[in-house]
Amino acid sequence: MTKILSIILLSFFIFNFAHASKKTTYLKCPMMMKENRGETFPESWWPIGSQLNEFFVKIVEGKKDKITINKYFTGKNFRKDSKPKHWDYLKNIVPERNGNILKYSVSNSYKLNGEDHKESETFIFTKDSAWKSEYLEFAVLPSVPMHTKHKLVGDCSELDKKTYKKLIKG
Repeated sequence: MTKILSIILLSFFIFNFAHASKKTTYLKCPMMMKENRGETFPESWWPIGSQLNEFFVKIVEGKKDKITINKYFTGKNFRKDSKPKHWDYLKNIVPERNGNILKYSVSNSYKLNGEDHKESETFIFTKDSAWKSEYLEFAVLPSVPMHTKHKLVGDCSELDKKTYKKLIKG
């Protein structure tokens, strides 16, 4: 009986410490245009320094880091102002970690109507004295037609869990 009790207590402590080692951070990241080299939306449409998107981010740091990113489009008439998007490919993703930098990239290439289409997105979150974000997007979609290549950056502010949940519900 004491062996069973000892095993139960030991398991409780091990799992509690493993869970306690995870740190969850909630961020609000307004994204400003830093570079716009696309052809579809020139700088006259998306000027350098304009706020285009806002990201609401949940970062779980632990043995295996995970990030959830909710994108909110606020740019000039681009997909109209919208509620945060909950895209499955941006939920609980495992980023690359290099010191205080978390990075996640996704890309896709395909043929449509005999034409090559390419898309890629890179999300970078850096923690120094405060969190900063960087977003790189590239798309060549001849059937739309669309050619975008831009870089957005932002200083993030930390949120409490309740505020984060309220913001992602829109």
